Amino acid sequence: MNASDVLNGITKAKRGQVETIRYVLEHDEQLGQKMRWCGGWLHLREWIDTGESRLVNANFCKRPLVCLACAVRRAGKLVFGYAEKLEQLEKEFPKLKRVHITLTVKNGPDLEERFDHVASAWTSMTAAARKAKSGSERHQTIEWNKVKGSVRAYEVTRAKNGEWHPHMHVLALVDEWIDQEKFSEEWNRFTGDSFIVGVRKCTDGIMPALLETVKYSAKFSDLKPADILHVHQTLQGKRLVDPSGILRGVNVGDLDEDSLEGLSGPYRDYIARWLEHEMAYSMSAIPSIPAHLRKLTHTSGTPTDALRDPGRELV
Repeated sequence: MNASDVLNGITKAKRGQVETIRYVLEHDEQLGQKMRWCGGWLHLREWIDTGESRLVNANFCKRPLVCLACAVRRAGKLVFGYAEKLEQLEKEFPKLKRVHITLTVKNGPDLEERFDHVASAWTSMTAAARKAKSGSERHQTIEWNKVKGSVRAYEVTRAKNGEWHPHMHVLALVDEWIDQEKFSEEWNRFTGDSFIVGVRKCTDGIMPALLETVKYSAKFSDLKPADILHVHQTLQGKRLVDPSGILRGVNVGDLDEDSLEGLSGPYRDYIARWLEHEMAYSMSAIPSIPAHLRKLTHTSGTPTDALRDPGRELV
């Protein structure tokens, strides 16, 4: 995850959410200002010997349900984290099969009610699988018992008639292929009103399914600013990405920084400042600090405070 990719992705996102920010400012000024200055500065580092680069620090608003810049950043970190985990698991469990699953419920006019409905059905299904796994003859195994690990994520869209359509994408590792017809019957039993499920083998590698699973929770391109704000107000604080089984243990980390593990040697630091009127970032090098002055400089506030406040000049 090179810093240049982060910079390009955030630039495109900030250019694409001008109308949403304008709407949010009119209805929730505090939130709108957070979105307006989200990613206002980015502290980037490039290692001279290898050309590797990372984001060291930033000021993201951390509102990925309403802020496209945060949604892009969050999706990138999720993809990076789970791709590493999946690569590790493929070596440990080479016989496991990879499937991309979509779970839906009927559309409805109330987003919160429909979201709670699909979440409740998921809880019922996984509880039934756990009971079956216990070995008790009272509980029969279901198709979900074939899943050894998964990561699921919600996505919210809106139908042409205005009804809300929350659904789940799941990337799963299974020990044998899921019977889609039987799985559909079981999902209908758990939801009480929905039988449509998608089960696709990952024949083109893992990345397309992973990207589809952990992309944005709200489909920004299809939603109006008022819809995006409503999604944020309704679903903020809810768990929208959830791993299970052998796919647990992925540490995505904070949006404001990348992992620097394994990177060493001489480097250059840069600060990228967002110029709102030009809709672009301005890059400038951060002067290197002699080693014997770094501790003193950090405690005295320069350049650390300058990174927090893009308006201050670096000296």
